[in-house]
Amino acid sequence: MFEDCVRALAAALLAFAVQGTWIALAFAVARLALRRADARLRYAAGVAALSAMPAVLLFTFFTMLRSGPVATAAASVGLPALPDHSGRVVLVWLVGEVLLGLRALGGWWYLRRLVAQASDEIPAAWSDAAARLAARMQLRRRVRLLCSERTSVPMVVGWLRPVVLFPSALMDRLRMRDIEALLAHELAHLARLDPLVFGLQRLVETLLFYHPAAWWVSARLSADRELCADDLAAARFGNRIDYARALAALELSRPQAPPTALAASGGSLVSRIRRLIGSDAPLSAPHATGVSALVAPFSLGAALALAVAWASLSTAAGDAVSIRWLPVEIARWSSIFERAGGAHGIDPDLLAIVALVESGGNERAESSRGAVGLMQVMPTTAQRIAEQRGMTFEPDALWEPELNVDLAAWYLARHMEEFGRGTGSASVDGRVSLVAAAYNGGERALRAHLAHGEPLSAETEQYRELVLRLWRERGRAESETLRSMRRSRPAR
Repeated sequence: MFEDCVRALAAALLAFAVQGTWIALAFAVARLALRRADARLRYAAGVAALSAMPAVLLFTFFTMLRSGPVATAAASVGLPALPDHSGRVVLVWLVGEVLLGLRALGGWWYLRRLVAQASDEIPAAWSDAAARLAARMQLRRRVRLLCSERTSVPMVVGWLRPVVLFPSALMDRLRMRDIEALLAHELAHLARLDPLVFGLQRLVETLLFYHPAAWWVSARLSADRELCADDLAAARFGNRIDYARALAALELSRPQAPPTALAASGGSLVSRIRRLIGSDAPLSAPHATGVSALVAPFSLGAALALAVAWASLSTAAGDAVSIRWLPVEIARWSSIFERAGGAHGIDPDLLAIVALVESGGNERAESSRGAVGLMQVMPTTAQRIAEQRGMTFEPDALWEPELNVDLAAWYLARHMEEFGRGTGSASVDGRVSLVAAAYNGGERALRAHLAHGEPLSAETEQYRELVLRLWRERGRAESETLRSMRRSRPAR
């Protein structure tokens, strides 16, 4: 079970390399379409895209875990597969998780220290202003207002028990009107539940640190969040020009906020000020706040995740070994079957079934006639295939599973092209039966059988019937034919 989880996780991480790009592209198109629209719409699109990213990763992981032995998902989304490196992929990912987790923990500890060392000795006028603004924004949670000597910009810390830290150094520099405007900005973040989305950003950046799309979407989301907070704060504050002046006063010092907090200096202050001054939108425009403002974006994110995962995994359906009852001796070669099947246009399920019948998964198997390896390829046949493909060939290389399966897949693809020209789903089983007969008895015998009705050997008839029965049972949870094979196999 542990190995299955590692394999499924590695598959999901690799698959997300493409899935995350799809989500980012969808978000980029949405931003382009909404470039002149309300900032809240772009922000909602960002929340949807960001929430879709971990959702699609988890969906893919559990899908891979349930789908049986799959060594890699790279081939399912058009990437080159990584053979037998699932453990290394997961290990590298875990190292990144630990490092970024320590970074997040350090940021949290730093903010806790800021709050613990802050002073609650604030002017009464500040408390009254904060209370009025909180009432206008329908904030039901009690918000503590503290002064800090260690921070240089206002910022929000926490959500369940929120704290607004205000720099002590700004007390003598700003007018009361400016202080009210900056307080309105921080309270707007709380009214909009921005700390929750901020936490989601840090989670996604940590979980999917290896994908640039996660960082790009998160950065665009942060920029749009500041615009949304500006709009809500200006509307509740009542004067856009005074609010812009307060931001300009803050810009004079151009301080930096800790990367783990929501601060009034976020984004480009200059562009935010220009936007506020140049905007003629009414300040009384309604702004959805609270949980209702996030329900639609998260719902859209879930729908986007399902759509991306379904599209990528449905594409994978024909490119990955999907047989749940495969013995472990065969399942461990799944990545090789998938690569060879994708390279030569053969269903990897068929390659796995042929390997099961030919060698039982033993890469060192050798028949009395001299056929060797997983697919029991004759050296003379391998030499002929290599010549037709313009490859150099050494007989000893036929023992290598990668080459052995690749040559057999090319050979089966040639049989499928010559003998499997039937169309329609009803003819699939017939094509598999003919290909199996050609693989076991040879092309000449099958041509004579089809052209003149000459009988196939008893061994070939038995072989193609066995392959066909296994093929028909490939979608089931268990195989009765496999049970019969094991019962009839002599004890060693």
